[in-house]
Amino acid sequence: MAVNVTIKNIPPKLYKKRKARAVAHRQRVEKMLARIEALRNRVSDAPPLTDEFLRKAKEEGRP
Repeated sequence: MAVNVTIKNIPPKLYKKRKARAVAHRQRVEKMLARIEALRNRVSDAPPLTDEFLRKAKEEGRP
């Protein structure tokens, strides 16, 4: 989930550093979707995360 934050009246030097960092960490949508697809393929044999499956998993981990 993306979160946008607005901060006003910050020093110009700090603004430039934050802006450069944001640009450096931004990913292209196609690249991100490819990574998601690769992760899905790695766990394609995993059972679906139903309420019942999660309930049983929680119970198994408890004494």
